[in-house]
Amino acid sequence: MTDKKKEIITIHVSRYLTNEHPAKIAAFWGHPEPAYVNRFREMITDEMQYGGETFEVIAENGSGQVVGMIHCIRSQPDPRLWYYGDLSVRHDYRRRGIATNMIRAAMRHLSEIGAKTIRCYVDDDNEASLALQRSLGFTEKPYETFICGSGTDLVHADNTLMFERQLDSLLTVIPATEDKASTCACLLEQNRDALYIKSDSAADWRKLRNDFQKRFAANDPDEAFFLICMGAMPVAYLALKGLAGNNTAEIGAVIVSAAYHRQGVGTFAVKYAEAYLARRGFSSVCIRVISDNEPARCFFRKLGYSESSDDNAGKRIFTKELTIA
Repeated sequence: MTDKKKEIITIHVSRYLTNEHPAKIAAFWGHPEPAYVNRFREMITDEMQYGGETFEVIAENGSGQVVGMIHCIRSQPDPRLWYYGDLSVRHDYRRRGIATNMIRAAMRHLSEIGAKTIRCYVDDDNEASLALQRSLGFTEKPYETFICGSGTDLVHADNTLMFERQLDSLLTVIPATEDKASTCACLLEQNRDALYIKSDSAADWRKLRNDFQKRFAANDPDEAFFLICMGAMPVAYLALKGLAGNNTAEIGAVIVSAAYHRQGVGTFAVKYAEAYLARRGFSSVCIRVISDNEPARCFFRKLGYSESSDDNAGKRIFTKELTIA
């Protein structure tokens, strides 16, 4: 007989379940009959077909049996808000930290994809679940209905409490040095269309890399260059200039990896630039945006930048006042 306390439990996160998982999950819920298996398949299919973003966190024992699971859904009006629910652990596997580890796995995954907040709902008399949420840093918030990706609402009983936690960011900042020139050139290559760079030849890529190397090696006191990293992976390039001045510095470039667009990386980079410049005593920051790049113009408006007239190169100037640190 297996000693469950010593048994290895595997926890994995996946949007796309294996073909065998619906049957395993149905057995976990105590309904192995084919009709229930098919109903579970249809539920997952419906959520995806109607625009929902979902994933499962599943715990399996050494025999491949599902012994715990969580279902996670992204909010329709707020893409950086996610809900986790349907938390359950098989009775004979409880008190082993499986629920805690599944929630942590969900939070880690959400941090990696740029989510900001995770939410759950708990009955006010469920002392074990209330203690679990608090132990993981969740805080009770005024109740709000959760709008799913399919446009439907999650309806809860009157005695339901809402808990949220702000997710830890995995984004960090390192200097962009000569040995990172190839990475910066790759980021630029991925954004050629948005940056109106027409050529895509290998020779041009080498020129881009060499240009970055020269700029980084120059150590110009008027400029500073950074890489925004997701963990150890560079996902954005940030350039600042005008640092030799007194009042207004400029964001020369914010270039985000194509795989990380719309995940908060650009916002993080701009806010880092603002804090960096404020610490150096600048009272304002500006950035120049190509006039017909409406997504970029909208982005900076949302971040509190004021739009002024075009410069001599036909770019719109956006400016923001800084609070000097």
